[in-house]
Amino acid sequence: MIPFKDKQTENEYWRDVKEVYEPTGNVVVSLPQFVIDRVKPCVDEYENGLTMMGSLIWVDVRDLATNKKLEDDPEWWDSAPIDMPKLTPEFEAWRDETLFRSIRQMKVILALMYRYQLEDVTPGQTSLDLEDSSDED
Repeated sequence: MIPFKDKQTENEYWRDVKEVYEPTGNVVVSLPQFVIDRVKPCVDEYENGLTMMGSLIWVDVRDLATNKKLEDDPEWWDSAPIDMPKLTPEFEAWRDETLFRSIRQMKVILALMYRYQLEDVTPGQTSLDLEDSSDED
């Protein structure tokens, strides 16, 4: 049994698991606005050659092989995709929460790969659609 700290955390966890492992119809990925703000610039840069793996590194701000924090390197930020927000304590707390770490990384990967509709789960915010480049033809 997973030791959830409260019912809301348990509900969020199972919602996330269902989104990743049991997608149906129009897939919606639930992410807070501060995560959506990091995903969208990367998707926008696909046309300029940014890869999906590069995008994941930009969103996560860690070297996936070494787990080294990249945000402290000034040269790292010099090559950031346009409009990439700086790393915030709010994002770091969301990214590094042990119980959700793996499932949240998978949700970011899904959003980057498929450009799903992203649902803002930040209280008081609305949904945001990422544009699919195939719609621009």
